[in-house]
Amino acid sequence: TNGVFDKSDVVTNTFNKLDSVSNIIYENGKIKWSSVSNASKYFVWINGIKYDSPINELEFSDFVVGPNEIKIQAYGHDSYISSNVFTDSLIKYSMVSNIRYEDGMIKWDSTNTNCSYEISINGNISSTENKYYEIDFDCNVIYSVKIRAVSKDSKHIDSEYSNLLSF
Repeated sequence: TNGVFDKSDVVTNTFNKLDSVSNIIYENGKIKWSSVSNASKYFVWINGIKYDSPINELEFSDFVVGPNEIKIQAYGHDSYISSNVFTDSLIKYSMVSNIRYEDGMIKWDSTNTNCSYEISINGNISSTENKYYEIDFDCNVIYSVKIRAVSKDSKHIDSEYSNLLSF
């Protein structure tokens, strides 16, 4: 107009707040969460470091042992404003320790709970719920062994394999 403010010059926009993310899990090397309608991308903070993801998953493997804080926010565009930040944690199992051969069994120590163990003996992989594995020991064979804690759910992350030991 001619420099005079007129009510017809006012534009009214309505903004809708996006829903919050929920249900953070870890599966097949990816952090996954519920999709949010009308989100254009997601901001993901893992232990305070920010990442962007155009979809509701992020490939990630550099977790610390113990709890890892995960925060996710759906980012809006156009007439949508960002959601509240959703916070959860994923726990990476610690490596097993003190692997030894004793009483016809390979034994190890672990402070992990709610997990099973994967044991690799000369490249052959077996699983057990126990902190030991029975073996028919042949003194003419060298056994190369490594073990890791394996998650039983989507809120825990498998440990790294132990160092390779030979018996």
